[in-house]
Amino acid sequence: MLDSKVDAYLPWRMEKLLYLILPSEVRDPLMGDLQEEFSAQIVSGHDLSKARWWYRAQVFKSIRYYILRRRGDIMFFLLSVLVFVGLSALAGLAGTGLRMMINIPSLIGVIVPSFIFALAATSIHSWKRCLKMVLLNIDQPEKKEILECSRFLKVFGNMSVVLGAYFSLLGIIQFMTGVDFSTAKSEVIFNAFSVALLALFYGIALKSIFYVADQRLQNKYIEV
Repeated sequence: MLDSKVDAYLPWRMEKLLYLILPSEVRDPLMGDLQEEFSAQIVSGHDLSKARWWYRAQVFKSIRYYILRRRGDIMFFLLSVLVFVGLSALAGLAGTGLRMMINIPSLIGVIVPSFIFALAATSIHSWKRCLKMVLLNIDQPEKKEILECSRFLKVFGNMSVVLGAYFSLLGIIQFMTGVDFSTAKSEVIFNAFSVALLALFYGIALKSIFYVADQRLQNKYIEV
């Protein structure tokens, strides 16, 4: 048991990080060892700031070791998402430029309603549980939780495509009814169509990511 004074000096945000990422069979012994070593450093007169930085460094080393050695599948999933986003960005740079591929209103218009629809199809807290199940380790989740997470990912992905197509069509309709094609420059017309199609692009991209996340969930908890 740690002394109450020493206990108050612990960087508890690091403790929460361990609770979030590591399973109990790894986390609890590790936390005990780290707390004892931290207490020993304080009692022996080490600088408090250095002791706290040592504790943080040990937490990050432990998490890195666990992720690389025991959770490589998570890293591969995140790497696949990163590669997908990176290749999309490179395609934009090779074409019209990255700025033309970024439209915040279109992105918000796809993500926010899709997220709300996914919550409506499952539950208000389902996304938190789903995030942990896809990215972290959940010990023996109930079948109902697995199905709810899968439904959340499917609805989010499918609605992203539907809303992307909806807002793209809406943008094209508004442009075509509000522009005089006899005087408008072709560059302006093509740029407007490109911007309108960005919502559909975002929807397809999100659908791709959520599809892979759902397949990871199925493989991890159902097909094993």
